[in-house]
Amino acid sequence: MIFKFVIWIAEGTTDKKWKKATSVLNEGVLKLQAQGEDVKSFWRSVETEKIEAEKRLLEMEVELAETQFSVDRTLTGNEAHRIFDRKKLNYALNSNITEKNIGKRLADDDGTEDTSINVDKGIKSRVHRKIISQLTMMKVMKVTMRVL
Repeated sequence: MIFKFVIWIAEGTTDKKWKKATSVLNEGVLKLQAQGEDVKSFWRSVETEKIEAEKRLLEMEVELAETQFSVDRTLTGNEAHRIFDRKKLNYALNSNITEKNIGKRLADDDGTEDTSINVDKGIKSRVHRKIISQLTMMKVMKVTMRVL
């Protein structure tokens, strides 16, 4: 405000002393203004660097979260595979036991097991249908796990 008043006086006067005083004030003000701009520029660059560092940090946190999610999902998937494998093994063991029990139940009166083709085909077809349905269910569960 004072600076503008001094400039107004300098423009309105013809006195050389006032003109010199105005030019000295102009130089001082320009230097001060330049220094102020340098300081503002410095703090803007510091603020920009800070914002960029925060942005990089957030990007790294997102990347870390995605990686952790992938690891958790892989571990969950591996656990699901172990469960499926265990179920398949138990199913295979139980189906062998069931096959033997059915053969014993179908034993002839003389104590020998009936090993006719029809009995074998019936047992095998039931076992195959169960295995196929089990495998289909596992595929559906795998797809579901991938979607999750």
